[in-house]
Amino acid sequence: IGGGVGFKEAQVTQLGEREDFSLLFLPLQLAWDRSDNLLDPTKGGRLGIQVAPYWDLFKEELQFTKARMSYGQYLKVLRSPSTVLAARINVAVVSGEERLEIPADERLYAGGGSSVRGYAYQSLAPRAEGIPTGGKSLLETSVETRVRITEQVGLVFFLDGGNAFAGITPSSTEDLFWGAGIGV
Repeated sequence: IGGGVGFKEAQVTQLGEREDFSLLFLPLQLAWDRSDNLLDPTKGGRLGIQVAPYWDLFKEELQFTKARMSYGQYLKVLRSPSTVLAARINVAVVSGEERLEIPADERLYAGGGSSVRGYAYQSLAPRAEGIPTGGKSLLETSVETRVRITEQVGLVFFLDGGNAFAGITPSSTEDLFWGAGIGV
């Protein structure tokens, strides 16, 4: 369990428009880890919940809250060769303001190595003029099979899906993007 106080002074430019923000925020988190290994888990699970209300000190009308929950589960299915099934889900939401009133760097984006592999970092989100502008909600999911070939080398087969959405909940007109692959 953790909490704190933060302050962020930012100048954010998106689509040629610059905005200044002076954000006070209160990050709170709960992390629960029942996995057997921090870097290479083979059993157990991990839960993370984060909530942070934000206030702009000079724009009294700008207030929003970011919340995120993630869960991962690990299951060893074979001893030799060591084979682990892993699954993860991540959901997030930003509430309290219209999407484009929230600073662009505080909106939600998907894509990249720890999100939806196979897509560029933060490339999955509502777009304007072909540029990702961030969303108010996010859904990411992943399943993978990890097979250890030697003590130092392993293979992973994965399927990831996700997107960031314009509204506080995904709509039926917005698709999930999928990425599948093999890693060494």
